[in-house]
Amino acid sequence: MQPCVGAVNMQLLYTCGVNLLIFLTISHVSGAKNTNCGEKEKARALLETAEELLTKAEISYPTCNDKTSSNQTDCGKKEKSLAYIEIAKNLILEYQVNNYHYQVLKSPTADEKPRDCSEISLSTAKESGVYTIWPSWQLLSKPPLEVYCDMETEGGGWTFSSTTRFQSRLGNYKTGFGNISQEFWLGNDNIFALTNQNECEVRFDLEDDAGERSYAVYEIFRIEGESTSYTLHVKNYSGNAGDGMKNYGGNKFSTKDKELTSKAEQSGGGWWFGDSRYSNPNGKYQSSYPKSIYWYNWRKYDGLINVEIKIRPRKILNEPTY
Repeated sequence: MQPCVGAVNMQLLYTCGVNLLIFLTISHVSGAKNTNCGEKEKARALLETAEELLTKAEISYPTCNDKTSSNQTDCGKKEKSLAYIEIAKNLILEYQVNNYHYQVLKSPTADEKPRDCSEISLSTAKESGVYTIWPSWQLLSKPPLEVYCDMETEGGGWTFSSTTRFQSRLGNYKTGFGNISQEFWLGNDNIFALTNQNECEVRFDLEDDAGERSYAVYEIFRIEGESTSYTLHVKNYSGNAGDGMKNYGGNKFSTKDKELTSKAEQSGGGWWFGDSRYSNPNGKYQSSYPKSIYWYNWRKYDGLINVEIKIRPRKILNEPTY
């Protein structure tokens, strides 16, 4: 058997197994009207795992250069299989967008403490500035968190997770560092809390050295906890800056002192580095690559003077599913 033929057959078997996992997971959740949150969380995790496996299968498909007729016949199935993978990934995305909503956004009552800037914006505060929030998981063991809220951009309610202006990026990415009103990183643990208490979107506001601005929004944004090196889930881009987070889903957070990829050392800051080099929001300001703050699909590797990263729950108009 030709090596390429064997690889294709294994990929087909692998893909069928993942698609079966997707079907069983969606069928289980859809068929249970009273499914509790714990079961839905398990289902969501399974779907995310299936999506990542599909992406890896897509990337690892062999390139067939052998021109023999038998080899070409089997390897010709590659394009059809890749099309099935893409369909499966799109089904996962559609199901996640339509079904995994934690709650309808609402203003907290007098006895409730706001968990993020979106809940503050729905009450009395309408001006951008520093506010105190109580993310859900922190109510048990963590103090309240001071954050900067953007109450103006696209309806407001954005919680800043980072803003970068000129200075080099130093400090503890786990707990956060910097001046909350100037340049800072909110902290991976805090970002984990914010993105796991609601289904969230993320917005990147970019500025170049000529004062031109651009933005990118991702409808689905979440990171896992420290035990997984804050594995990233990000997808469904819109905006005018280009998709600077393309293929970043599934990457782990890497820094110079805990380097999971050589790109952390090369890029001068912590980020979800992988094989792609489409963005480096936590670099330091300089005119060009490799350690500059850049967003490749907008200004290539030219250094940007400012990147703001903001998070908020996706606005949900329908009734909650649980």
